Amino acid sequence: MLIYYQNVNRIRSKTGELFLSVLNSDHDIICLTETNLNDSVYDSEIFDSRYNVVRRDRCETSILKTDGGGVLIAIKKNINFIREVAWESDYEDLWITVLPDSPSIKTLHICLCYLPPDLPLDCIEKFYMNCQNNILSKSCDKEEYLCIGDFNVPNITWLNKNLCNYMTPDQYYSNKANLLVDLMSLCNLRQYNSIPNHNGKFLDLVLSTSTEIKVNGADPISRLDQHHPAFIIEINLAFTNLKYLKSNKRKRLNFFKSNFSDISLDIQRTNWYETLLVKDIDEMISLFYIKLNEIIAKHTPLTADDSYKYPIWFSHSLKRCMNDKLKYHQRFKRFENPRDYDTYSLLRKRCKDLMYNDYINFVTSTETSLNNNIRHFWRFVNSKKTVNSIPLTMKNGDKITSDKKEICELFSNYFNSIFDEPSNVPVLYIGPIKGSNTLSNIRITQVDILRKIAKLDPYKGAGPDGIPPILIKNCGKELCVPLLILFNASLQAGIFPSIWKTAHIVPIYKSGNKSCCENYRPISILSCLGKLFESLVYDALYHHIAPLISPEQHGFMKNKSTTSNLLEYKNYLCQAFAQRIQVDSIYTDFSKAFDRVCHSILCAKLENCGIHGNLLRWVESYLCRRSQLVAIKGFTSSPVIITSGVPQGSHLGPLFFIIFINDLVDRLSCPCLLYADDLKIFHTTMSLRYFTIAI
Repeated sequence: MLIYYQNVNRIRSKTGELFLSVLNSDHDIICLTETNLNDSVYDSEIFDSRYNVVRRDRCETSILKTDGGGVLIAIKKNINFIREVAWESDYEDLWITVLPDSPSIKTLHICLCYLPPDLPLDCIEKFYMNCQNNILSKSCDKEEYLCIGDFNVPNITWLNKNLCNYMTPDQYYSNKANLLVDLMSLCNLRQYNSIPNHNGKFLDLVLSTSTEIKVNGADPISRLDQHHPAFIIEINLAFTNLKYLKSNKRKRLNFFKSNFSDISLDIQRTNWYETLLVKDIDEMISLFYIKLNEIIAKHTPLTADDSYKYPIWFSHSLKRCMNDKLKYHQRFKRFENPRDYDTYSLLRKRCKDLMYNDYINFVTSTETSLNNNIRHFWRFVNSKKTVNSIPLTMKNGDKITSDKKEICELFSNYFNSIFDEPSNVPVLYIGPIKGSNTLSNIRITQVDILRKIAKLDPYKGAGPDGIPPILIKNCGKELCVPLLILFNASLQAGIFPSIWKTAHIVPIYKSGNKSCCENYRPISILSCLGKLFESLVYDALYHHIAPLISPEQHGFMKNKSTTSNLLEYKNYLCQAFAQRIQVDSIYTDFSKAFDRVCHSILCAKLENCGIHGNLLRWVESYLCRRSQLVAIKGFTSSPVIITSGVPQGSHLGPLFFIIFINDLVDRLSCPCLLYADDLKIFHTTMSLRYFTIAI
């Protein structure tokens, strides 16, 4: 295993240069100190999709100085690891555990640290004590420890005694040095870095309990600081047959190469009134999909999932040069022929030049295509924001697994835990009767369906039913007939089809430890035809309910937004300040608000708003017995039934939520403003005494 290390001395302004250098290298693990990064720099601006990145920026630690510092570890996706957040101190250190694929192979714990030269002695002592506790309390015969970093202890003379591959401290005369030597002695650590800086000092150290380590000089991936030479650590621990969480490859329908004219013709020739001549709505939907999928399969080719080894902007010459460079590097490692290394060095330089030219050309072409193809530009920008990669090993509570199917189950269990159990408590209060008009039936026309189809984005992906918007948009006129039959039959029966109640959940990383399921948020992928149907129902419901929504609500309401919310608040403040009156404000936010809506209370409130008959039964069917399953890289979890909440990513979900909390303002005795679940309560006061709010 090859571990690259460098003190990069601030890379925030050199991310482009570093990104290209990383592409031109092939290290298993990259450790960087003094990164000077913050939240404004994304991981994917520095590393390509081959790596998972864990980092600890200076702003996340308790050190008072906020500028500079920071540590980062990038691990190849074919290496199974887990971040040990509980092991980390209050200072700048990262701990990861590299997990072997066999119980007979030793586990490797890696600590990357940066100790600033001005760090107080008591802080250094606490850091070393934390390292000591981690190593001694967890150490056993099948575990090795590797501590790398900038320790900033120049007052030690390191000597290579008895021609060993490690260095021993010979002379040291400071309290910092004494603390470091004590740590090495207590934890049986040896120092393996024998590459001094330009002053003959060793600021960057490699401490390890393993004896199978070599440290060699390396070409820097960022501009080299003369105080901190770059080096590669070669550790002889066998991590073989590592599998990373890659896609479960299977052939899929390529709708971008479909013959839509023939599909439209076959849909038009089908006698849908005869095909869908059944009473049960779920059976009717099933027959529709059977016939539609049969037509699609005749005129749509299959294609394998694409897996790109190189970025899309790599030219053919660059790819060939990269392959040749890798070949000669492997030959040199095997035979140690100097000529092979010379060829490898020449190819490496050529790759670097080609890579720079290709990248500049790609960025230039992206900028010039702004007027003609804005999607090309935003695809490039979004690719720099994040790479949504799931680590090899995930944990939820005490459960840890590397199995792909089990990882999906861990996510499913966590996302399912946030829902509330259905309550049998009777609904005692739902607010006063809202309005005198009632709505019990909705009738959909072909014109309505065509209007909605025209607004679909053809570049969106397919939902759980496998039907993408590009097919619906290109065959919209012909699909109108069966969709009209299905939609009106569903509304008449008061039943929402079961197949459209299933959602595929994709975990999206938020922040914190990437190996913990609780640091991900769920994104729901719904069937396009189901969303098309509910958008038609939404129009009728919104027209009926909008006059009943509290004027204080600015979320999901037409002609209202965060801007209108802030303007009303600003107007209140200006009037109070003009009279030299104090304004006290309270900001609240409901936790998992959309996921914890009680279905029985929501339906009671809808009935109170004048929704009755078939439409109310349809809404109850829409909400109840919904299911979801987690889908990652072609692997799926078992479906689970959702017991509460409104569907996120749907059209009706936000509308139902603002109806659910609509009577909240009736229970407040002071002014307030709402934006969805964000509540702002404020009031003028003539003194510093607290005012009470009756809720």
